[in-house]
Amino acid sequence: MQNGGKVKKIVLALAVFFLLGIVRAGFAAEVKIGYVDAEKVFSNYKKTEQLNNKLQVKHKQGEEEVEKRMKEIERLREELKLLSESAKSARKKKEDIIEQKTEELQEFVLKIRGNLLKERAEMMNEVLEDIDRIIQKEAKKGKYDLILNTRIADTPILLYGKKDLELTDRVIKGLEKVKK
Repeated sequence: MQNGGKVKKIVLALAVFFLLGIVRAGFAAEVKIGYVDAEKVFSNYKKTEQLNNKLQVKHKQGEEEVEKRMKEIERLREELKLLSESAKSARKKKEDIIEQKTEELQEFVLKIRGNLLKERAEMMNEVLEDIDRIIQKEAKKGKYDLILNTRIADTPILLYGKKDLELTDRVIKGLEKVKK
């Protein structure tokens, strides 16, 4: 039993020395933290603007096509008004065409919206990947252990940070070097 007590004391002593070593190493190691205003980076990145412009062009093209189809439906409705009540088969045929064109228009609008949303998500993901890549590069270059975002959706996360720990401008400059 005495041997068991000695083993416990040795194990306990080793555990204490091990923990003291970890704690001391933890205090001795300096943690380097930086921060970035990701929203500022996102809005100042030229690629963001370029992709937004590209989406606006596609949105405008979609709107023009919708307007064209709506005018066609309106023209068909005007033609329907001109048909006499006695021309029942012609009226029915025109009503069916109007209904078909209206359904096609609704499907087209849903398709365009879905495509634009999907394309926007893909484009924004591309931008965010570029930003993340530059942040990772800056973090490694500056030997940062942690990079924080200053805010999320206009909610401040970082209440104070030394200006020399801010990497926002460096990230923006790094993105300017990214091939478009």
